[in-house]
Amino acid sequence: MQANTGVLSGYRRDATVRSVGVGWRELAAGIEAVRLRVGAGCVLAPDYGTTGWLAFYLPKGTCVAQQSQRIRWVNMPEPDPALLAGKLLYVDEVRPGGHPQLKQIFTRVEQVAELPRKRGPLTIETYALELLDGAKGDVLDRSRRPSWSRVRHGFARARLAQSGIFGAALRPEAGPH
Repeated sequence: MQANTGVLSGYRRDATVRSVGVGWRELAAGIEAVRLRVGAGCVLAPDYGTTGWLAFYLPKGTCVAQQSQRIRWVNMPEPDPALLAGKLLYVDEVRPGGHPQLKQIFTRVEQVAELPRKRGPLTIETYALELLDGAKGDVLDRSRRPSWSRVRHGFARARLAQSGIFGAALRPEAGPH
């Protein structure tokens, strides 16, 4: 009941709204209306969660892709290149200063709408919809980012080696392990 209505918290924002699909159906309907109005072939999102919710709630067959961290989608088919070649609709939470990184990738970046995701009367998040056109190259960022578990493991390993707790086995000069 709480996740769907928010009544127990007096409609204030709480952690349950991030992990359940409250408000996505209505938000997706608004996004689809804007996508059709502006003639965008594909919807891009910046993160895994937004991409997943949009892929679920937008009409079946709608092109939806995460613009960055493509490695997350390695087991999914690539979006049709023809749909990525024209106008695109970028969907992300409203952020102070917008999304300046998009201007490095596209010649045209224009905010065309702001839509709320709501739970009852509460606006949970407000999303900016930006029309993108004139790609200067590949619109999908295919760079591999370091795995945080590897980074954390590397830091922990370095600290243990410096402490000398485990002797020479962890010291860099001891060679590869």
